[in-house]
Amino acid sequence: MYDLDSPVPAPVVILGLFAPSEIGVVFPHDSQQTVELALGWSWQVPIPTISSNDLLASRHHLAGGVDYVPADAGPHLRGRVGYRYDRRHSFAGPAVEHAGNGLGWSPEVGVKFFNFRAATQTASPSLHVLVRADVATGLDSLRDVVVLFGWSVF
Repeated sequence: MYDLDSPVPAPVVILGLFAPSEIGVVFPHDSQQTVELALGWSWQVPIPTISSNDLLASRHHLAGGVDYVPADAGPHLRGRVGYRYDRRHSFAGPAVEHAGNGLGWSPEVGVKFFNFRAATQTASPSLHVLVRADVATGLDSLRDVVVLFGWSVF
């Protein structure tokens, strides 16, 4: 098994920054619209905590990402930034999203599987499935739901 405390080769870093980390579908709330393909790029940065000296051991992350929906009638890109609480086999958190229909809330919940973390390692590379909602800022309407399959390192 690869030692996560050793330096990561440059091609892996480049691939991680530019290759989509998630692929899935957008289920629009409006029944007149069709289900669309979505590609996602997601990044997260651990937030240091008082109880842990090891930054990578933190369960709290600042998360951001971009989704590309090629068949979307409006702008094809959606951006979001928020907070993610991470456990070994699950994660969840709120975010603010900007899409073609304006600002909105984007809560998410995910399940990790094929978690490759050994008990002595702090990072936890895994595959995951996540469900994210796009809710209007007034919390009065659900715009759509996104289901994505992806991979992560932390």
